[in-house]
Amino acid sequence: MKKYQLKNMDCASCASKIESSLAKLEEVKFVNVNFANSTMTIDTDNLEKVRNKIKEIEPEVEVENFDKKITTVTVSELSENKWTIIRVCP
Repeated sequence: MKKYQLKNMDCASCASKIESSLAKLEEVKFVNVNFANSTMTIDTDNLEKVRNKIKEIEPEVEVENFDKKITTVTVSELSENKWTIIRVCP
């Protein structure tokens, strides 16, 4: 899983729309968009499709350093955020 910084995300509703739309993509195994931190944590093999979907939903939102990961999410981070993961995963 990788974590990316999002720019120009104006509201929590935008974050929610991005998250729910990306979660429906077959290529996305896990996604969490955090409005407060302006970050997206995602597990996918098709970053180009994710980039295109974000631009389709919220054209002004940009993913910083999309071609380079900001951080790799560790197992301990996942366990700390388990309630978010349970809520997001189908």
